[in-house]
Amino acid sequence: MNCLARQPRTNGNWWVSTPMSLINDIPTRAELVARIVSEADKRINRLGAMITTANGRLAN
Repeated sequence: MNCLARQPRTNGNWWVSTPMSLINDIPTRAELVARIVSEADKRINRLGAMITTANGRLAN
């Protein structure tokens, strides 16, 4: 291992690889939370449609 890779936090050198180049979007914290909440809401609504009662009818 070369000396640059041993102490990345002290000398400011960081190595990046292919996955780093795949990042196209860096949202703000507010945007990230809004996306997570929106996705969770969609999943909850979709799961609600799958719930049935004991007699096999959809629980509305």
